[in-house]
Amino acid sequence: MMLLNAQAEALAARILLDELRAGRLANALELLEQQLDTSVLAIQKFSESAGPSEREPVLETLRVLREYRRRHPRKTEAVIEGDGDGLRLARETAQKILHDTK
Repeated sequence: MMLLNAQAEALAARILLDELRAGRLANALELLEQQLDTSVLAIQKFSESAGPSEREPVLETLRVLREYRRRHPRKTEAVIEGDGDGLRLARETAQKILHDTK
């Protein structure tokens, strides 16, 4: 699992670097925002089986991410291939999770 995670992170970094080197800052930012949404969804899913001692660090992470989104609301100026309903649903679900975090 860790090998797959490392591969995925390396490939995501390469894509981001390509976007930045080509001067497509809006695309790079959108890809990072999508990555953040995906992480919020994963944190929520995996935290369902977390014990009480793990809950507070999870909630603190979600609070930090919520504060980031408050300071930097999502704006989509990028043109990303495959940016369809699945990504829109992930964006909306992540927004709801962050909004509902106490």
